[in-house]
Amino acid sequence: MPWLHVLLAVGGVALAFGLLADPARIAEAHLAALTLRTIDPRGVPRTYRADILLAPGGRAPFWVQVTPACSSLAPILGLSALATFLPSPGKLANASPGRLAKPRRRVSRRSRYGGASRRTRGGWWRGRLVAAAAASSAVFLGNQLRIDASAVSGLVAGRLTLVLFHNWVGSAFGFAYLLGGYVLMLWLLLPAERSSPMPAGDPLWSTEPVDARFDDGVAGATVLPVPRASSPFRGSRR
Repeated sequence: MPWLHVLLAVGGVALAFGLLADPARIAEAHLAALTLRTIDPRGVPRTYRADILLAPGGRAPFWVQVTPACSSLAPILGLSALATFLPSPGKLANASPGRLAKPRRRVSRRSRYGGASRRTRGGWWRGRLVAAAAASSAVFLGNQLRIDASAVSGLVAGRLTLVLFHNWVGSAFGFAYLLGGYVLMLWLLLPAERSSPMPAGDPLWSTEPVDARFDDGVAGATVLPVPRASSPFRGSRR
């Protein structure tokens, strides 16, 4: 039931964000302050919850706040929901579990046609967990780098520079690391590309020249494997 999955994903993300928004941004603010103190010990004299006091040299100190919109919690929850509710390989025809979830043994005949063995399902869920963790780590590190870079620009050039950097450079960088984390998760989760060789001796496949089926006088016809069952000229064959 796809709609049920959508409702569960939206409701779960909204509930988790409401419960974890404040703790997440407080932790990110303290981590940013710790990083900034290694760069300039006097530049961050104080922190209070999600607020950081910046004291640039030769300028008046000012407070900056890590808001819920600046936190990486929302994209991390969204990526986790996508990884959780992505259809399993048992629901995809002839799909492999993915690059990180390959089963240790060959998929059984029952698994290929709607079912899945326990080992296959376990490998698929391990793949989901690893993919979600990798994408979330990329988003978290990218967002933390954006916060630190914005704060450093404020320490160097003042409050106005921090606002401009955050609104322009920080927003573009935020889009880049969010898209990168999403692509990374898809690359780890989606099935790997597999070649489909023509089965030897299969009566459902024909290696006759394609053009020769409707014009015997064509020279240099290309020989392509065409399944007879799907050929529109099957009934005209003698």
